[in-house]
Amino acid sequence: MDVQEVKKLDAYLKKLFGNARIRVVPRPKKEDSAEVYVGDEFVGVLFVVLGIAGLAHPNVVMPAKKQELEIAGNKVIMETRRVVEIPKILGVLLVVAGGAILFLSQVNPNLRRR
Repeated sequence: MDVQEVKKLDAYLKKLFGNARIRVVPRPKKEDSAEVYVGDEFVGVLFVVLGIAGLAHPNVVMPAKKQELEIAGNKVIMETRRVVEIPKILGVLLVVAGGAILFLSQVNPNLRRR
């Protein structure tokens, strides 16, 4: 996640849950998610981002194989790619799980990490 995405998500979650104490910060050494805090307490890794990404971009293209061939004295590089389809239900479940973590951390203080 880049800085702009983190800022947008931070503002969205504050508005959605009506809680100005929510903070979204990038994870160290990770680019696919962020951490959510309420005040100074860690709430959880933000699955909401992954869920939204899965819903917005359900097909992920991944390189599968690269092969070099020589045809008539010319070098040809052949690359195959694999398209992985992310099921919509998985995206929805990630969004719901992330939202539930945020909500339940406010309702039940015992769920907070110490």
